[in-house]
Amino acid sequence: MMSDIGPGRDAGRTPAVIGAAGAGRPERQPGTVSRGHRVALLTIALGLLRSRRFQEPVIIGVVGLVALIALARQSNARARERLIAWDKKQTLRAQRRAKTRSA
Repeated sequence: MMSDIGPGRDAGRTPAVIGAAGAGRPERQPGTVSRGHRVALLTIALGLLRSRRFQEPVIIGVVGLVALIALARQSNARARERLIAWDKKQTLRAQRRAKTRSA
C-alpha cells in the first residue's frame, strides 16, 4: 500500500472547491436550529400540553407518584418507630442485667 508523503499536514488531500452559489450567505453550523424550526417545535409542544389525551395520563401519573411518596414516608416512619421501640427494649434489658449483677 502506498501513502502520499509530502510537506504539511494536509498533504495528499484534494483541496475543497468553494462554490459561488452560496458565497453571500453564511454557512449554518451543524446542530444549530433555525427560528422557524423552534417556533414549529414550540407550537407542537403547546398543542400537546393543551390536549386532553396528554393531560389525563400526566395527572394520573402525578397523583400516583404523590401517593407512592406518601406510602414510602409512612413506611419509613413505621420502621423508625419499630427501631426506637427495639432500642428501648434493649436498653431496659441492659439496665436490668446491670442491676442484677450489682445487687
